Amino acid sequence: MTELDGFEQDRTGWGGSGAYTSPVDLLTLHTTEGNGIEGARSTLNQHGSQPHVLVEARAAKGRRKIQMVDLDRAAKALRNQAGGIQTNKNGTLQIELVGFAAHPENLTEDDWLWFGREVVGPMCRAKGIPLQAPLGFHPYPPPGHQLGREPWRVVGDDGDTIQGIVGHQNWRENVHGDPGDLSAPLYRSGTTSAIDLILEGADAPTPTPPTPKPEGLLMALTDDEQAELLAKIRDLHEQWIGKQVDAKDESLRQLLKTIGTRTSDLVTGKRPGR
Repeated sequence: MTELDGFEQDRTGWGGSGAYTSPVDLLTLHTTEGNGIEGARSTLNQHGSQPHVLVEARAAKGRRKIQMVDLDRAAKALRNQAGGIQTNKNGTLQIELVGFAAHPENLTEDDWLWFGREVVGPMCRAKGIPLQAPLGFHPYPPPGHQLGREPWRVVGDDGDTIQGIVGHQNWRENVHGDPGDLSAPLYRSGTTSAIDLILEGADAPTPTPPTPKPEGLLMALTDDEQAELLAKIRDLHEQWIGKQVDAKDESLRQLLKTIGTRTSDLVTGKRPGR
């Protein structure tokens, strides 16, 4: 049994939906589509759709975090059709966040940081779930798409290798669009999203930026160096055209050697003379 330190407990549905059918490598975010934690708790217990954790992250409302299912058991907050794929048991922890999918801005920057630090981080570390959001998040309602048929609803596909933090909106067999667009840059003067803040609060490792690649091989040389190389190539070309090439011509062999050196520098990105 795995209990989270510092969380209230509601053991009404503590056993969840049973054992997992695959390793736990996902954390699924939901929103309650309501404004109060006690009303959400009552509804979840009444319908037998408990998540692992129910959270009120807004400081203005009084922050609370309630564990409702043992982390070693699958929760019940996803729809799971008879005869279809496994959802709840398919290796995911689940969080219900009090709030609305259409309004992630109702939470402040500090609220999202707290949520990452006090809830998402501890839950992911408890089960070894990568602190990353591989699919991103999309608006609710989804513009140009019917709920349940969005192209990003891919979790649960045969052979999927998705790991990390996803949303209810990403699961097959489900039609809800929560938790909404947590990827929208709503904070820090439009540079930072809710999911960025969650990962920052959870102390996720900073991704290593890819090494910039030159737009072409000649980008490894300055304009003057390119001009020098081009002049030598033209010189060689004129010697061939003018039938001036002599296999024993030392000056031509030296020219070819220089061009070879410059070409090697070009490929390796080394500057001449360095």
